[in-house]
Amino acid sequence: MSKNVLLNLIPQKNDVMLAYRNFEGQAVIVDLEKGTLNILNTTATRIWQLIEENIPARKIAGKIAQEFENSLYETTNDVIEILHNMALMKWIANFPHENIHAGSASNNGTKIFEVLREQATQKRIPLVVHFDLTYRCPLRCVHCYLTGGKKQLECTLNEVKNILDQLADAGSLYLTLSGGEIFLREDLSAIVAHARNLHFAIRLLTSGVLIDVEKANEIADWHPEMVAFSIYSLNPSIHDAITRKNGSLAKTLDAIQFLKEKGVSLKISTVLMKSNIDDYHRLYSFAKELGAQFQADYRITPKIDGCSQEPLRFHIKDQEVMQILSDPIFSREYEADFVQGYSGIFNQIPCGAGHMSCYISPYGVVAPCVQVPIECGDLREKMFSEIWNGSTAMESFRAIRFSDMPKCRNCEFFAYCRPCPGLNLVETGSIATPPQRVCREAEYMKTLNKKRR
Repeated sequence: MSKNVLLNLIPQKNDVMLAYRNFEGQAVIVDLEKGTLNILNTTATRIWQLIEENIPARKIAGKIAQEFENSLYETTNDVIEILHNMALMKWIANFPHENIHAGSASNNGTKIFEVLREQATQKRIPLVVHFDLTYRCPLRCVHCYLTGGKKQLECTLNEVKNILDQLADAGSLYLTLSGGEIFLREDLSAIVAHARNLHFAIRLLTSGVLIDVEKANEIADWHPEMVAFSIYSLNPSIHDAITRKNGSLAKTLDAIQFLKEKGVSLKISTVLMKSNIDDYHRLYSFAKELGAQFQADYRITPKIDGCSQEPLRFHIKDQEVMQILSDPIFSREYEADFVQGYSGIFNQIPCGAGHMSCYISPYGVVAPCVQVPIECGDLREKMFSEIWNGSTAMESFRAIRFSDMPKCRNCEFFAYCRPCPGLNLVETGSIATPPQRVCREAEYMKTLNKKRR
């Protein structure tokens, strides 16, 4: 195709398969079809922005040449090459592709996310948001940390849409929709549609018990970044005893198969307890056969209202913790990538909660994290930006450093520890005081020579 013909084409973004934000002057793109995370360079970012103006490639090249003070001839060739590359990636339509690579984007997702996480924390950008749409649930899992809170009216569809608008403006890219059971919200389709129109990368957390073939087809059309299912065992008697709902495993497995057939990206999540500790190898193999991600955690959390330690009775024994920490299956999860000489912000703060991520309850209450029950503001009364940037409670939580934790700052096991301020708070009553079981875990990690920082 001649250059003149190419320059008259109007490229269009393939929004159905993409989630993206402008992050500190660079376009960050989540390719929902390929499962990649990408950052565009300066020129490609500006081209990406100009595509939204629905103008021909010729005008895009002219604006780039003027803004970057380059010759029009060289700029035109560069713009065509980058547009070819975007078309090859299927990020834009109405433009042909050639098998070339202009170097305008990178897709080493793990490293890119680490960079984004660091920058978001330094700049206080809520990159990741966990939004519980309801506390209602057809299951009654024995270890559940949610209490349901006060009987309040959940945010309406219009309120949810308004909150999502504000989150997009604040720079949020990853949106986890959870509960309770999100599929009890009759307006879930409208919520997801609005979120996708705002270019969020959506993660859905569900038990799957309400997903049938028709619903699976609809979910596939949403193009979520991921759908995560909670499975506690592939033995129905064990799983159903934990959920306290007969037949729940069968329904969850059906939902997983429906979505697998639709090519939806899946994740299998489990919590390891006394009753299912012997089942995780089989569950891990099941996830790998599906091509799904796998995540497991043995840390049982008390009720987040701080009033009940009841779930802790399901916590596994110390020797079983040691077994898990030494198992290669869990090496990536519990042995976070250790970078020699790392001196960034995550050596100073316990986690990203309140810095680059936050939680929103079904009633519009903002907290640093779902496991940090510190109410920082009500979105029915204030704008998200006011709460995120001006809440005294949020600022106090953000101010926490490892140096403020007397037991941690000089601990010989510190480099091997995975602290959680929320777990500290709901279990010991103090953000600065870790439970003994967390300290023992760090000691085990040192025995195994597995550093975390």
